Amino acid sequence: MRYFLYSVLLLWSFSAHGRPGFANLQPGPLAVGWKMVQQYDDTRIYKDKIDLVSGRATQGERARPIQTHIWYPALKGGSPVAYGDYVRTELSEDDFGRTRGELDAFLASRLKDAGTRIGAAQAKAVFGQPMWAVRDAAALPGKYPVVIYAPGGGGVGYEPADLGEYLASHGYIVIASRNLGPRSRMITVADESIDAQMRDIQQNASTAAPSPTSLRHSSRTSCCR
Repeated sequence: MRYFLYSVLLLWSFSAHGRPGFANLQPGPLAVGWKMVQQYDDTRIYKDKIDLVSGRATQGERARPIQTHIWYPALKGGSPVAYGDYVRTELSEDDFGRTRGELDAFLASRLKDAGTRIGAAQAKAVFGQPMWAVRDAAALPGKYPVVIYAPGGGGVGYEPADLGEYLASHGYIVIASRNLGPRSRMITVADESIDAQMRDIQQNASTAAPSPTSLRHSSRTSCCR
């Protein structure tokens, strides 16, 4: 069911700046920038010392990862990203050490999966569809209201890409990160999962102030104790 909905949503992801987007959204007067920030919350453990699947000691970072997407009003210029550029970010949402090769392979697998449902040619067109945002574009000076978007259960961080671009083109900053479970990508209805997302939202809000577009890659935080 998830992949069926994923394929349907792909068909709705239109966007070249100056053209209507999802649900016939009309772009505003401002250019749009998009950046992705990867940070850890050292106050929360995401991975246990021992991997419950392999029984081996966990390697690498154990703190909670938060991969944040930011859409914002930008100075004009640059080439917009393709929809596939958003899709590839899913792989690194809880593992910032992914290599370019792994990201490319993941995107290829998603493209192949979509091709079995909507046809190879259509899938290629959707993944290659230009969006409105330019990655890491220079921010347009000024103060803008901030919208923090919380994806549904297990939702990916780029879930509001169309909405984020639309609002940014009208003078808003939009922030979103994946709805991760407390110890893995698995989401449950338990209070622990709800608390995990609430604290992720809190962290996005606190680290975004006073300037969301100034967040830096791979920052760490000790907030939200």
